[in-house]
Amino acid sequence: MSGPLRRPPSGPLPPHRRLGAGVHPAVLTRRVAAGARRRSRLHLAALVAAALGVAGVLLWGGGQAVLALMDDQLGAVPDSRRLPADTVVLDRHGGLIAVLHPPGERRIPVALAQIAPELRRATVAVEDRNFWNEGAVDATRLVAAAWTDLVRGGAVQGASTITEQLAKVLYVGTSPRTVERKLREIFIARHLARTLSRAQILEEYLNDINYGHGAYGAEAAARTYFGIPAARLDLARASLLAGLPNSPALLDPYLHPGAARARQRAVLAAMVDTGAASPDAAAAAVGGGLRITTTVDSGLQRFSQDAVTAQVDSMAAEHAGDGALVAVDPRSGEVLADVGGAGPGHAGSQIDMASRPRSPGSIFKLFTYSAALEARRLSMLSPLRDVPFSLPHGGGDDGGGRYQVHDYEPRYRGTVTVKEALAGSLNVPAVKAELLTGIPDVLRMARGLGVTTLSRPDSAYGASLTLGTYPVPLEEIAQAATVLAAQGWFRPEHVLLSVRDRGGGELLGRRPGHRALDPGVAFVMNAILADDANRAASFGARSALTIPGHLVAAKTGTTSGFRDNLTVGWTPRLAVATWVGNADDRPMRNTTGLSGAAPIWNAVGGWLLDGTDAQTGAEPGALDELAPQAACRQWTRGGGLLWSCSPAPSGLDGDPGPPPPASPGAGPAGGGPGLSLSFTLGG
Repeated sequence: MSGPLRRPPSGPLPPHRRLGAGVHPAVLTRRVAAGARRRSRLHLAALVAAALGVAGVLLWGGGQAVLALMDDQLGAVPDSRRLPADTVVLDRHGGLIAVLHPPGERRIPVALAQIAPELRRATVAVEDRNFWNEGAVDATRLVAAAWTDLVRGGAVQGASTITEQLAKVLYVGTSPRTVERKLREIFIARHLARTLSRAQILEEYLNDINYGHGAYGAEAAARTYFGIPAARLDLARASLLAGLPNSPALLDPYLHPGAARARQRAVLAAMVDTGAASPDAAAAAVGGGLRITTTVDSGLQRFSQDAVTAQVDSMAAEHAGDGALVAVDPRSGEVLADVGGAGPGHAGSQIDMASRPRSPGSIFKLFTYSAALEARRLSMLSPLRDVPFSLPHGGGDDGGGRYQVHDYEPRYRGTVTVKEALAGSLNVPAVKAELLTGIPDVLRMARGLGVTTLSRPDSAYGASLTLGTYPVPLEEIAQAATVLAAQGWFRPEHVLLSVRDRGGGELLGRRPGHRALDPGVAFVMNAILADDANRAASFGARSALTIPGHLVAAKTGTTSGFRDNLTVGWTPRLAVATWVGNADDRPMRNTTGLSGAAPIWNAVGGWLLDGTDAQTGAEPGALDELAPQAACRQWTRGGGLLWSCSPAPSGLDGDPGPPPPASPGAGPAGGGPGLSLSFTLGG
């Protein structure tokens, strides 16, 4: 397909709350400092009282028995706690072959000596300037911060030392702030201070803290943002990274470069103030750093953020608290917009829900039917029975009971075709298609289309795989959609166009694309999911999955308990994945992918495609590279594109007939049913 994406308008957008390039860096930085959540004065008073009590014991003594008791009760921790790390695969000469990530994150632990001194000094200066000389808790700072919170009515001033932050990361977690949680954090920090040296604590901290975009630890962050090991970080890069853990989502340098740069200046100022950097070096780090060009379209980013925020706010009665969106150009893999949450004032606003694995629900059927079509187990017209169905294992709390498969609607439709089953998102036929194809082949398809979180052995996955019970990040759903949109071509998602050093040298490499899916399979999947008539029985005609004037493919997902609503839609120019739910996994109330997430897809897709030609993933030449598994051909007739993979004349108007038989041995063993359809391009 040709033609650039339409540039979003440069004028002002509707006055929804938003988070993105349209927010002034100073305003966004103040939001970060102030925090998104406000506590009640009663809660704050309790925290102040606890802080005063602990500080009194720590500062003035006289309570050794009390301290010992609290250490025993609140500071007890397991003997060891190690977060999952990446597995690095090397060749015999030490060359990198692959890096296998834990689900949804990258973590590459390294020794403190392998982390640049600039990052060590920057982190200590901005997070805990007295780190090398203090104990586990800075009691004076604790009291001052608690008092400031109470007087100003909210979280204004931080108090946690690096040791306390490490205690929170390793043992306490990010549950809502309570007196008990803060006390446990303090006394676990005391335990860590007794059992680890200062250098060991800093090493653990720099290996485990969240820097955003799924990068945990300095090594993963340096490689994610700059493509270099942490040992090679200079002052400019180190000061940028050191500021990110304060709020990885709000300070994302890809999406909010102004806020990230403002935070970097604050880090450098702290370094100058503590003597960790000279004023001249700090000035040079700000003025002579890298020139980074991202793929993000600022206008689309603003509009997408507004669309997510507005939809989440409209679903208060359904108990929706957060949302996310990823928009990608399938022709290049460039991420055009990445909305990690509904923005300030929403629970979970500092969690990037676009990269957090969630259950995808019925969207996973994309992989099941793609695998079935590619293996020639099914055609789009193959019959499947939608009737009560169960399996002897996989049900119950321990998986040992009978597994009863239910459709979303409390009725069964009898015999349906594959196109009706997929477009209507029927569960029973999907499980049967999965069993017919084989779970290993379905997993292979998902991994080949960009899903990295399904990394356990194939035997660890059950029949509910096709129903989306195993978590997948939204950004990987968007990646898979780009493959369908691009007739089977996999072009890796990326958010950087260019990274140049001060001399203008390009530092960024690019991974090439490759064929990941048979183009005939992509054609059939697009034909099924772009035809509104196929899903009308389940979703109604002209639903939010359609965009007037455009031929688009789309699929929804809804998980049990209404915890996740998802929609993914695509054309050759755009793939958009959307999610609505709650970051803490609380269930919503009676809302589905169609009612919860599809309106975001419809708004963003419609706004960006407005004024462009109507297109679909089916284009002349889409089958040119079809594997020799059937006698496939395509032709045009009356402005439409007709296609058939029947080994005999299809009966469609203008069918030139099957090509001559392939030479013996050219095709795969077995064979399968032929496919045929007619498909019209245009408005």
